[in-house]
Amino acid sequence: MRSQLLKLRRSNSTKGERRIGEILKKNKIKFKARTNVGRYEVDFIIGRVILEVDGSVHSGTNTQKDIYLVNKGFVPLHFSTSRKNTETIEKTLINLIKNNG
Repeated sequence: MRSQLLKLRRSNSTKGERRIGEILKKNKIKFKARTNVGRYEVDFIIGRVILEVDGSVHSGTNTQKDIYLVNKGFVPLHFSTSRKNTETIEKTLINLIKNNG
């Protein structure tokens, strides 16, 4: 997990992605960050769950990517970190992973 956090810090990751990485590490959830699944780069892979951290620029742009990921057997989840405090993000994120993992 530590190497995945370092990968986020060295890449063009967003503040939201780094925040999610820290939450996953804190909760001892194994993940891969900034990894390719076929022709698409995804923010996080947690088992068969793909977690995408979306900003306002992503609104409605992930349909083809989601279809591709579902066809490959993944569960794509989109998560926004904007306007939420860290505690709310953490609770919501953990619930999403537990309910879809």
